[in-house]
Amino acid sequence: FRHMQTPGGFTMSARLSSCGDLGWTSDGHGYRYSPVDPVSATPWPHMPEAFFDIAAGAASAAGFAGFVPDAGLINTYSPGAKMSLHQDKNERCY
Repeated sequence: FRHMQTPGGFTMSARLSSCGDLGWTSDGHGYRYSPVDPVSATPWPHMPEAFFDIAAGAASAAGFAGFVPDAGLINTYSPGAKMSLHQDKNERCY
């Protein structure tokens, strides 16, 4: 888990990590999904089967049967950490 940087150079108060085929990352180049952790240059950890099952089941219940999750974003919030109101509409893959 690490505090990532926003494209504007601010440090996020929540700590983040990812699992699965793709991981979410943010830095001075923008927000994106990447097949490797940009700090370690290694693939993200495998997505636990329980996470996969929860995501697939929730998607199916919402009418998206057959959904196959490929990324799991994991946030940790220490006292005082927050995530402001935002929309995730400008991420890109790799």
